[in-house]
Parts: sequence; C-alpha cells; structure tokens
Amino acid sequence: PPLASHPRHLQEWHLSQIAARDQVVEALGAQLAAAELAWQEAETAAQLHQRQVQDLQLQHTQWSVELQRLQAHAQQRHAADAQRI
Repeated sequence: PPLASHPRHLQEWHLSQIAARDQVVEALGAQLAAAELAWQEAETAAQLHQRQVQDLQLQHTQWSVELQRLQAHAQQRHAADAQRI
C-alpha cells in the first residue's frame, strides 16, 4: 500500500485494489465462458464429423455389397453365355 498517514487514502487504495481484482475476475470469467462455448462448438463439430464418417462407411458398405452382387450376376451371365456357345 502507498505510504498514507490518512485512513481515507488507505481506504481508497483498498477499494481500488478490490475494483481491480473484480475486473480481473470478470475478464477471466468472460474468457472461461468463451472457452467453454468454443469447446462445445468443437464437440458438436466432432460429433457431426463422426456421423458423416459413419454415413460414408455405411454407403461404402452398401456399394461394396451392390458391386459384389453385380459381379456375381455378370459371372452367371458369362457362364450362361459360355454354355450356349
């Protein structure tokens, strides 16, 4: 504290320190709220990405099954055509 023989100066200094501390606490609270919001947004984006990956995996599986079905059908036709010749 500043050298102050007068109690009023000491009281004003203490009040200014409290106000400064309150400003720091308020700023940290705002930063924490912003960080929490950013974290939630990142989690939401990650969940969306995961769903997109799962959708693509399912689509890939469906296409693979369809490709196998078409290949089997083509082999059957080829075998049938070969028997006719």
